[in-house]
Amino acid sequence: MKDSLFDFTADFLTHSFGTVSFLILNAMFFFVWIAINLGWTPIIVFDPFPFGLLTMIVSLEAILLSVTVLITQNRAGDVASLRDEVDFEISIQSEDEIT
Repeated sequence: MKDSLFDFTADFLTHSFGTVSFLILNAMFFFVWIAINLGWTPIIVFDPFPFGLLTMIVSLEAILLSVTVLITQNRAGDVASLRDEVDFEISIQSEDEIT
C-alpha cells in the first residue's frame, strides 16, 4: 500500500491537530480575536459582536478537522483490513505446515 502525498498530509494534520499545543493555540486565537473585537485593545474593531467572521472561520475549521479525521480513519481501516488478510494467509500457511 503506497502512501500518496494526500495520505501523508492527512496523517500529518491529524497528528498535529490532536495536541494540547493546537488546543492552546486555538484558545489564544479566539481570546485575542474577541478581545480586539470587543474594543479591549487599541486595534480597530473589524468583526463586531456577534463575530460573524469568527463564526465562519470556526465553522470552516470544524469542517476541515472532521474531514481530516475521517480520511485518517479510512486509512486506518484499510491498514487493518490488510493486516487481517496477512494474518489469514499466515494462519493458512501455519495450518498447512502443521498438518
